Amino acid sequence: MKGHPKGLISAALSNMGERFGYYIMNAVLTLFLCSKFGLSDETIGIKLTVNDVGSSVWNNALEGNTAQMWVAAWNSTADPDMYQVYHSSNAHGKGTNSNHYQVDDPDLDALIIDGRTSADTEYRKSVYKQAMEIIMDWGVELPVYQRKDCTVASTIRVDCDTLPKDMTPYWGWKAEIETLAVK
Repeated sequence: MKGHPKGLISAALSNMGERFGYYIMNAVLTLFLCSKFGLSDETIGIKLTVNDVGSSVWNNALEGNTAQMWVAAWNSTADPDMYQVYHSSNAHGKGTNSNHYQVDDPDLDALIIDGRTSADTEYRKSVYKQAMEIIMDWGVELPVYQRKDCTVASTIRVDCDTLPKDMTPYWGWKAEIETLAVK
């Protein structure tokens, strides 16, 4: 690892362990809930088969639009470019074919274009919030807990009224850090 920081290997292994543990805990939670509430393929009306596949198999299924459901973890910025993931020009094998959800929604497309063309952060925030509500209505993405998206503040040390009112995965407390007040 010539030329790389000494801590790079331990950081990579820690991240890999965190991801592995996250997915294992999701599976354990699912099994617990199924056991606790007596859920089975017959009672919930679907048959779920989980296949742990290599990235090339997974990517080929996504690119071929044959994946019925998939799980992945990624990060995004506070000001996302939703065009790549949700705009209909990238669905159904068109464009970059990166709209793997096959969402084709003119209202969502209009919001995405509108958000991309404004330099006003507050305006983009409101536009992206509307876009996320449409995405949630489509039901194509299920947000799951990721430790880095959880915000916990001590009411003894932080004036919680100064935290952003509408935090999203794309707009957290750091986006309005200048308004945060400590006690």
